[in-house]
Amino acid sequence: MQLFYSGARSANAIQPYSWLSLGMYISSSAIKSNIKNSFFNDVTLSDVKNKKEVYRLIVLKNTTNATKTDVKFYVEKTTDCICKFEAALVEPALDACNNPVFENIMAEEEAPLTAVFANCETLANAATISSIAAGASIGIWIKRLIDDENTNYFDSDKNFKLDTCQILFDATADASNFYNKKIDTFSIKIDY
Repeated sequence: MQLFYSGARSANAIQPYSWLSLGMYISSSAIKSNIKNSFFNDVTLSDVKNKKEVYRLIVLKNTTNATKTDVKFYVEKTTDCICKFEAALVEPALDACNNPVFENIMAEEEAPLTAVFANCETLANAATISSIAAGASIGIWIKRLIDDENTNYFDSDKNFKLDTCQILFDATADASNFYNKKIDTFSIKIDY
């Protein structure tokens, strides 16, 4: 089992950029593990203030020689992660040459029309693929939302709270300390 980016303009073309993984054809570029920003860009204070939702389509391909059943996809995150995650499983359509192709969105903030999202955090809330044949692929839309409970930087009028200004002041003195406290740390898990 292997995860690939989407966003290729033709079947199995190279497309190694997470920010372009917005549907269309499956890329030949596998998603690398343990690489910063290999999936989403950093969350900015503007993203937090505007409660920005971001979407990506990745593709799970069964690279084994056997059909796999009861495959689970979920996200594990640290307790101070400033985002929440939801997933939607989607089957590919076939183009005129029988290549799998997925709905394509034009910008990362645009919600896909064919996806129904649900919480996918922890194994207990995993999105479950009942069966995936050898060589077959399934699309996984992932939505990243800002977690209001972990991002209490703004008041109801969207102004910085005083303690947020103190956090930002501290961040300028020691930026690594700020980002270590509020890093968007999560892992994608496949269980089969």
